[in-house]
Amino acid sequence: YFLAQNQNELAQSQARDLALKEYSAGGGFLPTRKCVTFSSDGKYCSEWKTDTPGAIIARTAGDALGAKLEQYLDPALGKIGEGNEPVTTEAET
Repeated sequence: YFLAQNQNELAQSQARDLALKEYSAGGGFLPTRKCVTFSSDGKYCSEWKTDTPGAIIARTAGDALGAKLEQYLDPALGKIGEGNEPVTTEAET
């Protein structure tokens, strides 16, 4: 019983450490993953495949949030005119 309990605690600790490393490597974003192998009873995933790394998700989110700002910093990227000018709330963020 105690041996099985120790093995379970070790597996949980390793899974927690791996999740923290993925989170850290992704700049605060976790990767998207899909299960490729299920347990024999079909209830649990025993092997995962990463679809999109957290770093790519972080970069894409940053690009999306900074796209409007880039328009104002480099007008060649987009047309700035009446109705598309910066507003105070955009300048604050």
